[in-house]
Amino acid sequence: MPRLASVAVVAAIAALMPTALVGATDYCATDGSDYEYSETLNTYWRKITYNGCPNHRHTNAIGDNPNKAVKSSMTFRVPRYPMYDEDQQVDLSSQGGAIGVTRAGTQIYSPYGGPTYGTVTKYSKSAPYIEGDTFDECGAHSSTSSSVSYHHHIPPSCLLQQLNQTDSAHSPQVGWAADGFPVYGPRGPNGVMMQTCTETGGTYGTDVCTDDCTGYWSTLIGDGYNYRYYILGTYQISTGDCDAPISDGEQSSAYYPFTNVCMNGCVPTDATGSPSLSALNDCSGSAVDGYTSVTGELSALDQNTEACSGNIDEDNDDSGGAGIAPP
Repeated sequence: MPRLASVAVVAAIAALMPTALVGATDYCATDGSDYEYSETLNTYWRKITYNGCPNHRHTNAIGDNPNKAVKSSMTFRVPRYPMYDEDQQVDLSSQGGAIGVTRAGTQIYSPYGGPTYGTVTKYSKSAPYIEGDTFDECGAHSSTSSSVSYHHHIPPSCLLQQLNQTDSAHSPQVGWAADGFPVYGPRGPNGVMMQTCTETGGTYGTDVCTDDCTGYWSTLIGDGYNYRYYILGTYQISTGDCDAPISDGEQSSAYYPFTNVCMNGCVPTDATGSPSLSALNDCSGSAVDGYTSVTGELSALDQNTEACSGNIDEDNDDSGGAGIAPP
C-alpha cells in the first residue's frame, strides 16, 4: 500500500488532538497497571471518569508515530437515556478527538485521519488505511505525547479477548458512544461480522447489516437498547505473542468506515447540561426513544494480563513515569 511521507503522517496524527498540554507529562505504564475507569449516573447523564491508560499492555511509538500514551484524569459525559433522531444526524467525517470511550479506558475516534488527508469519504482516506501500520498489538495508538489520546480506529482486540469474544457469538459491549448508545465489537447476531448495508448490498432494517454510521436498529439484541453501534473490522486474539504493529491495522475496505463517521443520537431537549461531544445536535420533534431500559453503571475491569502477554519489552515500559512533553 502506498505511504505518504512520515512527516505528513505525524502531522496528521497530531492534528486530531485539541491543543496539547505543556510541561511535565505523566505517561501510562505499558503493562496496564495505571488503568482507572468508573461511571456515575444522574437524571440525564452517564459520566465516565478515566485516565487515558488502557488496562492492557500497549506499545508506544510504532513506525512513523512517535507518541506515547499519556495519563491524566478525564471525564466523558453522554446521555443516560439516548434518543434517536436521523433528522439531527451529526457528521463526523472531519471530527478529530474522542467520539466514545471503551471499558478498557481507551478512546474511540472516527475514521478521520486529520486535515492532511481531509474529510474521510472513502477507505483510502481513512485512518486505518493511512495509519494502520502504527496501531499496536491491541489495535490502538496515541495522537500526541502531551495529553490523553490513546485511541482506537479499529476493533479493540485485547478488550475483546478479555470479554471472551468468540466467532459464533454477538460481540460484547466494549464501550459507549458520545450520543449515549452502546458500542459493540465487530460481531452481530449469531457472530456475523457486521458490515454496512451499503457494502453488502443488503436492506437496512431487514438484513443483518449496519447503516452508514455503523449503527443497527433492533429490539432483539436483548441489551435494553433499540439502537447501537459496532466497531467494524477484523481483530487478533492471543494470550501469547502478538504482532506490533497489529497485522489487522490497515484493515479491508469491506469494513469501512470501521468506527462512526456519523451519529444518529441527539441531546434530549429536557437535559440540563451538555455532552462531552459538542458536535451533537439537540433533538427535534422527530426524535424517538433509543432504549426500552438502560444499563446501570459499568464497573472497572481487572488489569488484563493475558492478552498479548508475550509482548514483553522492557525498553517500552515507561512505568507511569513523568517526562517532558515534546513540542
